[in-house]
Amino acid sequence: MTRSRYQLRRIAFAVLAILTASGGLFAQHGEYLRSPEPLESGELVVATGLSITVLPQILVEGEFRQAPLLDLRARYGLPGQFSLEGGVRTNVLTNFVDLQARYAVDLDPFYLGAHYRVGWWYGFATFQGFDIVAQSWLNFPGIEFGTRIDDVRLSVAADIAYVTSLNIETEGISTTETTNELNGYSVGMAVEQPFIGDQSVTLGLRIHYTRSLYQAWLAFPTFEERLFYPEFTFEFLF
Repeated sequence: MTRSRYQLRRIAFAVLAILTASGGLFAQHGEYLRSPEPLESGELVVATGLSITVLPQILVEGEFRQAPLLDLRARYGLPGQFSLEGGVRTNVLTNFVDLQARYAVDLDPFYLGAHYRVGWWYGFATFQGFDIVAQSWLNFPGIEFGTRIDDVRLSVAADIAYVTSLNIETEGISTTETTNELNGYSVGMAVEQPFIGDQSVTLGLRIHYTRSLYQAWLAFPTFEERLFYPEFTFEFLF
């Protein structure tokens, strides 16, 4: 992978660091981020936490375990019930950057939404006999539904995962190339509720049904069968 990949990664980390540092200035409450409920124009909500994906037994065979990913996200309210959201996930070996546009219909206390997300992931393993580098671009169109019960937000989102490009190199030789392929589907559920003071937390569960998942790139299957991957998320909102 070229130097531009590393530069993109550094820029993403810098942007998220700035958003995290400024979150206290723009998001006075930080009550919700996952919910399709619209944000006020100019409002910024920042979340940080961990996510972990359970890999199917057919892939790991008791030898490989997925390490948790540090999750940093930010959502910024725009006029007309639009918002812009982006994030970075990393555990050093696996890195994911995404940006999505969201639109919501306010039927208080119910909310309907649609989003379009573009993501790029980069992974490398150059130790203990491994010399593998991988990267991929993906698109995720999706729909959302949410509701509010007092200070608790409940939401459900469904996505389609479409791979525009995937490349895996072993010892500098391209061993896997995929372009323009329907990869799979996912459905996620999230609960956002007050925790301490003005701070809220998010508890999330997403079920992926897909051929390949960036969280499991080191254990990518050699067959075309789609598998189920449960993903758990815990975040603090600021």
